[in-house]
Amino acid sequence: MPCPRGSVARGAAAALVLALAAACRPAAPANPVRLPDPPASLPPGPFQHTMLSGVLAAGPAPADPGATDRALRAYLAALAAFGPRSHPALFPAAEDRLAWLVNAHVAWAIALAGAPELASVAPAVRGRIELPLDRERTTLAALAEEIARRAPNDPRLGLWLDPGTPDRPPWPPAALEGHAFGFLVDLQARRCGAAPGTWTLDAGSRRLTVAGWAERLPGLPDERAQRFRRLLDVVPPAPALRAGALETCGGALQRCRLEVAAAAPPPD
Repeated sequence: MPCPRGSVARGAAAALVLALAAACRPAAPANPVRLPDPPASLPPGPFQHTMLSGVLAAGPAPADPGATDRALRAYLAALAAFGPRSHPALFPAAEDRLAWLVNAHVAWAIALAGAPELASVAPAVRGRIELPLDRERTTLAALAEEIARRAPNDPRLGLWLDPGTPDRPPWPPAALEGHAFGFLVDLQARRCGAAPGTWTLDAGSRRLTVAGWAERLPGLPDERAQRFRRLLDVVPPAPALRAGALETCGGALQRCRLEVAAAAPPPD
């Protein structure tokens, strides 16, 4: 059955708007991060992410920046040559494959955020920079979409993405590993929920506030009270604060004003 003319016209107009928006969007700069040669081979699977764990353990301000940068680039070189598509035997379980995707996003986000050539480039633009990964090309934005597609009901994976950029969750303590996937995801969620500034309860004013990065996690309900209630479960505050929030606000948070904290201004 042919489409009505109005529908065709609206579809064409929408396509034109999208095309114009893409044309006006600033082009993503070239990737300035240079990688060493990848290893010729890796030990039998599963793929291990110990190099990235070392980078994360050093924190956002490492004591030896040069060594940390070399470790990060070596890890990125391994990701460029070895992945679930080209070497499926290294990723036997779904958790191994999902951990690889999340860690690839973490590592490349750190590398791009730390590149002096991109210091003035907005995170959204960095998200469109091409990256070598598993013998193909991709972007941070495409990785985030693929992670959300594979785990649409787990907002906690968003806690790992974009470390080192403003208004994001606390820095992960270690890389994800497939064999301990659930434990590590839950550990990061509890660390983030208990971090200062994530949750604030003003019982006297009946006001519950959550950090902006938490409220923007993927896979949450659209309605605000439901979003906050879901966040209390997946990114829980310290037990005493959580219990106080439920006692003050009610099980559905219906008795409180629910607010999102404003992002801290960027440093000068």
